[in-house]
Amino acid sequence: MGSVILWGWDSTKYVYRKLLVDADGHLQLDVLSSALPLGAMTDNMGLQIRVRIGATIGPAAGSVNAQLALIRGYIDGIEAALGHCYGYDGGAWQRLRVETAANANLRVALYGADSRAYVGAGSLAFTYATPGLQTFATLYGDDGTNVSRVGMLLEGADAVANTLNTLGVASMLYGYDGGAWNRLRVDASYNLKVAVAAVPSVSSATTTKVAIGAVSTVVLAANANRIYAEFVNDSDETIYLDESATAVMNEGIRLNAQGGSFEIGSTNLYTGAITAICASGGKNLTVTEG
Repeated sequence: MGSVILWGWDSTKYVYRKLLVDADGHLQLDVLSSALPLGAMTDNMGLQIRVRIGATIGPAAGSVNAQLALIRGYIDGIEAALGHCYGYDGGAWQRLRVETAANANLRVALYGADSRAYVGAGSLAFTYATPGLQTFATLYGDDGTNVSRVGMLLEGADAVANTLNTLGVASMLYGYDGGAWNRLRVDASYNLKVAVAAVPSVSSATTTKVAIGAVSTVVLAANANRIYAEFVNDSDETIYLDESATAVMNEGIRLNAQGGSFEIGSTNLYTGAITAICASGGKNLTVTEG
């Protein structure tokens, strides 16, 4: 590290001498004393002058004392503002306030446009002329073209336009047509529209009897127009009926001896071939189809 040596002029010996410091690195100074010359200013005289002219006496501009005085002014300002937060009201700086000494919450005044807002006290609704601070939210919905603010239905209403952006207590019922979900419709009296399919009825039927063998026997061929069929075991042996092309013993629909029966109708409609089988063969089965 470099060093600097300070020199001073000795007007007695007419030579320059190195300035000395003490053990703490302070510059050593010899202070000489003597009687004041005639007319010299005393401490009391200086005080009286400062009292009389006050701030007109100050350190020279740009001097060290002037800088110290400026710093002192900053310190005085900081000390004066210590512990206070300020806010600018557009014309002057004002100290910010808190709720109370016990509750040091910062006071905040809320404004909306040119009106001062207040904190509501649990009211269910506010008019636009009386703004209040509540937990509000605005809902938006997509009408297919624009995203619009959702309004409210203030009371129950019918025949509401489908284009009205309104939030009401409403729901839609959907039904599945086998390929897509579609809204269910109502009539002018708000009754749910239901398409009722006519239940097929039988005006005539064909009756016959079939001798059931010990191997699979065809009882009825497939018939797409079949609406109704009935089978009655008119024998002393169990017969097994099957809704397929081949009947198997002890499988399918069991028709007990002496009147065991089975019926096909609208709730279990089957239009395919029907076969039957029994143990010994040659057993009678009555058949009705319509």
